[in-house]
Formats: sequence, structure tokens, C-alpha cells
Amino acid sequence: MVLPILTTSDNEIIDGHVVVEAVRELGQKSVPCIWISHLDERQVRGLCIALNEIQETGSWDEPALKLELAYQLESNTDLTVLGVEAPELDNLFEISVGAGDGPDPADEAGQLPKPEAPVVAKLGDVWILGDHQIYCGNGRDVDSVLMLFGSQTADMVFTDPPYNVPVNGHVRAVTDHFDEFAEASGEMTPEEFTDFLSSILVATKQITSAGTLIYCFMDWRHLEEMQGAIRAVGFELLNLCVWVKPNGGMGSFYRSRHELREKRDVDENIKR
Repeated sequence: MVLPILTTSDNEIIDGHVVVEAVRELGQKSVPCIWISHLDERQVRGLCIALNEIQETGSWDEPALKLELAYQLESNTDLTVLGVEAPELDNLFEISVGAGDGPDPADEAGQLPKPEAPVVAKLGDVWILGDHQIYCGNGRDVDSVLMLFGSQTADMVFTDPPYNVPVNGHVRAVTDHFDEFAEASGEMTPEEFTDFLSSILVATKQITSAGTLIYCFMDWRHLEEMQGAIRAVGFELLNLCVWVKPNGGMGSFYRSRHELREKRDVDENIKR
């Protein structure tokens, strides 16, 4: 409990009705209270009006609120639980073309220092995590994929390649702070990116069998290139799935509260 309930000496609630209903729903048996015994009935009723009016007419410190909401977004908090609606977020973060001339406080909230420890992972390393394995390699390299799978095949594949979109200046307004992807970070032409995606699917095809389902994430800007890669490799597009997320991400005119995932298979006879 954050704030106590205000009541009269007769246990009549002055302020905190919603909190009382919430704790009842949670099955809580008691709640801290402050008895207001020094006011007469007229003053108590005036206090009820004043407390509600203050909440309606109060204003936020918007830069501070923006930093706090940015922190909650980074933590993947469902902001609707906090009572924040999407139009309020759009207005607060100024999601419009050319909005804002200075640095974005939301970017400042996400600026973590780069780790000083040396990188220990190197190409060819296999990390064992219980029944799972993580291979440090290139997903476009057939030999790397076969090194991990051996003679086994996958029943289902989830892959999330780079979207050929720059991180700095796009996903975040600041520049030169976040590392770009080694490849496909905005430098490729549509033809080059289609070839890039095709090479990923060619490597993936080596560890699939009849009926294997492949789910590949891609942003809306590059669905055409992804479908071109699907056709080039000989896979069949089954559907376009939408992963609905609790919060909208940054980096576009309309914040995407979802992620697109193309579903394909290697068996033309699979049941749809």
C-alpha cells in the first residue's frame, strides 16, 4: 500500500474508495487509514471536493514523466496498467515527422555504458545451456548451421534477421551510441537485402525436413524482399502472423505495437 485511506471517525471514507475496492478484490483484510477527526461535516465534504479537484487540475513535470515512462518501456511494462493511454504517449513522445529539436530524454534513459569486460565468445564456440545449445557463428553459413545440428533436423525454426534499418538515428534518435548490426543495418539495396535473406533461408533449408515450419520476423518495410527470398529458395508462404506486444516500439511515425512474422514450410502437402 502506498497511501493510507482517509476516513472520518465513523469510518466513512473521505478519499481512497478505489483503493478499498482494489484491496477487496485482492482479498486483503485490512488497509492503513488516517482518521480525520478535527473537521466538521461541512469541512469533510469540502475536503472530498478539493482532493478530487486537485487531481483533475494538477499537471505533470513532462520531462520527468517522459524519462519514467521510457524506463517502463525499456522494462517491457504494460503502460495501460499505469493508466496511460496511447494518445497520451504519442503526444508526450512527440511521435510526428520532424518533432523535437533537441535530444530525446527517452534516449537518455536508455544510454547504458558499454561493458568494459573483454569479449570472450568467438566464432565456433558452442554454449551448452541444459538441453539447449547456442552456436557462435553466421546464420548464412551452411557449415556453421550443420556444425550445430549435425544429422538432426528442426521441426520448427524461428529466425529474426536484421531488418536493413539503421539503429542509430532510427530506432533511437541519438547517433553513435548503439552498435549497428554487422550486416544489413541500412546499407543494403533492396536487391542486396533480398540476396542476404535468401542466403539465410538456404542455410536454414539444410536442417529442415518435410513439414518443418519456419517463422521469420521482418518489419513492414521489407516484406517484399522477404517474400522474394522465399520464392528464390523454393519455400511456400503459408501465412503472415502478427505478434501483438504490450507496448509500442520507437522509430516510426506509427509506433508498432506488433511484430510481423512470415510463416512458410518445406512441404506443399502440409495441412493449412
